[in-house]
Amino acid sequence: MNLSSLVSLAISLMVLLVPMTSLPGLGVAERRALAATERAYSEAMALNERGQAVGYFGNADRRQAVLWERGMRIDLNMLPGGKQSMATDINDAGQIVGWSDTANGESHAALWDNGKVIDLGTLPGGLWSTAEGITEAGEIVGWSGTASGENQAVRWVDGRISTLAVPPGSPMSVAWDINEAGSIVGLIGTPEGDIRGAVWKKRRGHRSGHLAGGPGELGQERQRPGADRGVGRGSRGRPCRALGGREHWRA
Repeated sequence: MNLSSLVSLAISLMVLLVPMTSLPGLGVAERRALAATERAYSEAMALNERGQAVGYFGNADRRQAVLWERGMRIDLNMLPGGKQSMATDINDAGQIVGWSDTANGESHAALWDNGKVIDLGTLPGGLWSTAEGITEAGEIVGWSGTASGENQAVRWVDGRISTLAVPPGSPMSVAWDINEAGSIVGLIGTPEGDIRGAVWKKRRGHRSGHLAGGPGELGQERQRPGADRGVGRGSRGRPCRALGGREHWRA
């Protein structure tokens, strides 16, 4: 276990030991409800270089996105009308991503920046989305529901959503995280019904992807034109390559 993991675990344990009635940010009725469940919990999901940690606190019925800083727990505002939220990542500038419910009960990817919560929206026709990772430059990745009800790996740049390329016939994809070089990790569903880890990498201005699967050499199968048409703008110039799957695809 690395240092970041140990710190995250320590933060989670510290919050669990705090009496429920002393936690800030909750109303009296909410604090009593949490205390009565005996199943209240918290989880720290990410840590930046400044020692700020983000995650959530709640129970089986409620989750609240939170920031831990200098030993203090700070509840993050939800989107208007929301009752559930979770923070999943934070960069060194203090920008936080995750998701929050909306007034109509949908879960939307959210960005917390300078004390404001921003709805990052969904792909056209999608009813849900979540943001999972953010770079120092503010590039965000995650996934969104589509008009047909599938999960599609996406990224947000300056608030604009676009899809990540997937191989022909893939029924679903998810982006989990992104590094400063622009490489993205996640998973992709195959037409055969398997779930396989994936990596999208930038190469010569494009982003290629790898499916981490069984043994085999890399192939050169190209994505059919317009494979992601109808679920968003598409991430032009972000190709994907399959590891062990003998596949290669690019947008």
